[in-house]
Amino acid sequence: MKLSQHANHSIGSIQRRRGIALVPVMLLVAGLAVFTMALLTATLTGNRTVVSQADDYRLTSAVESASMLAVEKLWSGYLEYLETNGKPQTIENYRVYMTLNGFADESATFDADGDGIVELIPGPEDGVDFLAGTELPDRNGRAQINNVNIDAVRIVRVDATANATQLFLTISASSTKGENLVNQIRNRAVQQVYTVEPSDFDGFEYAMLANNINCIFCHTNVDSVERWFNTDPSLEGSFDRVRVGSLESLVVRHNMNGKTWVVDDYDSDSFVAGAIYSRGLAILHDGSAVPDWGDMSLRGYEFDPSEKTINENTFGLTDVPLAPAGTPAVPGENLYLNYASQYEEQIDGGMPDYFPAPIPDDGGIDPATGLPDPNGIGNRMIDDAEFAKVAEDATGAITAGVVNVTSPGTQITTQAEYAQAVFAGNTPSINQSVTGNVILTGTQDNPIKIDGTVVIDGDLIIEGWVQGEGALVVRGNVFIPTDLVYLDDFDSNGRTFGEHNGGTNALGLSAGGNIMIGDFQRPSTIKLNSYSKPGKYEIMTGNPDTGDPDVDKWSFAMSEMALFNRAEWARTQEFLPGLGDDHADPSTWSAANPDYDPAYTPRYYGYGDDTIIPIQNKSTSTAPDPLDPTAPYLYFDPASDSWIGDETVAGWDPAKLSFADPNDPNDPFLTDGAGNPIAVTSSVGATDDWIDPDLYQLAVEWFADNRGPLDEMPMMIDALLYTNNAIFSLVHRDTNMKGQMMVNGSLVAADLGMLVPGSTSGGANESPLSGYAIGLQLNYDPRVKKLLNVSNPLKVELKRTLWNPTANLIQP
Repeated sequence: MKLSQHANHSIGSIQRRRGIALVPVMLLVAGLAVFTMALLTATLTGNRTVVSQADDYRLTSAVESASMLAVEKLWSGYLEYLETNGKPQTIENYRVYMTLNGFADESATFDADGDGIVELIPGPEDGVDFLAGTELPDRNGRAQINNVNIDAVRIVRVDATANATQLFLTISASSTKGENLVNQIRNRAVQQVYTVEPSDFDGFEYAMLANNINCIFCHTNVDSVERWFNTDPSLEGSFDRVRVGSLESLVVRHNMNGKTWVVDDYDSDSFVAGAIYSRGLAILHDGSAVPDWGDMSLRGYEFDPSEKTINENTFGLTDVPLAPAGTPAVPGENLYLNYASQYEEQIDGGMPDYFPAPIPDDGGIDPATGLPDPNGIGNRMIDDAEFAKVAEDATGAITAGVVNVTSPGTQITTQAEYAQAVFAGNTPSINQSVTGNVILTGTQDNPIKIDGTVVIDGDLIIEGWVQGEGALVVRGNVFIPTDLVYLDDFDSNGRTFGEHNGGTNALGLSAGGNIMIGDFQRPSTIKLNSYSKPGKYEIMTGNPDTGDPDVDKWSFAMSEMALFNRAEWARTQEFLPGLGDDHADPSTWSAANPDYDPAYTPRYYGYGDDTIIPIQNKSTSTAPDPLDPTAPYLYFDPASDSWIGDETVAGWDPAKLSFADPNDPNDPFLTDGAGNPIAVTSSVGATDDWIDPDLYQLAVEWFADNRGPLDEMPMMIDALLYTNNAIFSLVHRDTNMKGQMMVNGSLVAADLGMLVPGSTSGGANESPLSGYAIGLQLNYDPRVKKLLNVSNPLKVELKRTLWNPTANLIQP
């Protein structure tokens, strides 16, 4: 009994213990069940998330692809339209093309106040349906991309400004989700905005760029401002090579005096620490082809072709011959001939095909209507409406220096008036823009202080010390009588270029007219048949006053004008005097002109507003004299597209020059015979003679003799200089500048006529070939390319400016 009771007690205890032991087991099983259910739920949720994300991605990719395809169809159609109709790539022609294809301007609806800002954003139902135009693949009667239905492609065109058209593309798409996880339709509408507008001018990537480069390559050195002023040995070999480009002609001096054994003033004797790009002619001074670039005294400096950095060694730079790029060309060469005009074919970097006006020649806005004015488009003049539009955007200021503003119609005619203007001024500052002719003078104690962009409706004379960062956009001409230099800091190693008290010094100068540097009024020493050195204050008149070429004053600037004028005149001629033709009888001219444009409006340079315009398009013969190699001749060779023969003119020689007279209402070069103008003129002198030329010459000589710390140094110009007309300069040898100039910035102009001959004794900066002092030392400053906002109206580009994710409409 006791045993049985004990046994029963033991069995009960064991059963109780077993029951207690089952609790954790049951908890474990329950936990495993919960975990299994959670894992299954997470897996299902994850699958749904993955599928949802994949579906979202397909939708997003589909609308992106549809948008890109629609824009590509429109853009390729536009380019085909231009090619078929022989039209330039302008914003006006883009708008014509869009209108022809049913896309009207809807700015009145979406930009009702006409301020160029779209206030009412187009919705998915607005605009023209372009779904059929995209030519998407069709499946079961619906346009599809990657199993996504493209339900609509709608385009709204808004001509936001005179130079910009915006395209609002709204793509509506739908997709059915698979895998039987969720049976629902997902819809999406995404809006993208594209802007069609003139492309940025890429000419400021060049140290020197012009249509025609000729006399400037005479004892010239082109380098990098960063390398030139560097004092850190660890940075040697890290500086980018520089670029020089010519769009129409690169003329190289070579043994002009027949002395093949020496390099002197009759050779180029010039060096480029980088690459030269020639799109048009690359010829000798007489128009003939360069026989061997390896023999030329125009040379390069060695640079790394892969890194495109200037090589440096213990002795400085190593000059090397220019070697034309091969076929096909590869990046990293130092000479590119016939450089491509198509951007995608420009193997070694972009090169423009046009010099846009710094004040766009787009007609501006008609103040009466508030709409773009079509009457002024492309007339090669700066109309009031065009200038007003640029002035409205100016936000900068001149806050120090001597500032003088001469009101329109007012003249400076006495020394006292000019002294007052230069040394005292009549206004403390200029904010944003000013109307009148401006004189800016800076000293070390009172430099010209600039911040931002300032616009001047008139001419500008600027000289002296400059501090700050900004740009001056000038409607008329810019005159730089002597130095224009940054007020930089100095340390134990010398000048800290472009820096002052922790700030930046950088200047951009653009002119709607011309830029004149130095003593451009100085008459030539060499006359037609004689030699006569002009007096210090002697200037020319710009006219053949007596009719005697050995008496009438001529100048280097005039000889360059005559050449540039010939290029303009030639574009208006279907035939030109060829070999053996009679210059005096156009009916005999047999050379077909490949550059003839019957609609072309030439722009001719003259010395003054009403002075005679010289055009070097004649000679005593159109064939060389086999018995007298020195006899003059000139003819056009259509095979090479080049003028062969006389290089320049030494005076007012009627045997070599045609004369256009702005005072003659029936002049055949300037009018159509009925008094209607067929050309425009550009004067290099002061507009409307607002300053007496003799007074300006006095100032040139005074500043040249009183340069302070710059005395006996090269003339200093620190700036980017730009014009779609000409830059002329003269720095002669018999001054304390000794025929030398240093430009720290860049020179970009349609025409460059610069005579900076250097001196026969080299000194610290001499040519390695001749021992002459380098005349023009041009150091490219890449900082200044951002200062001028210049676009190319003959080349528009399409770019996506907005992807609007807030337009996504996702429905579960």
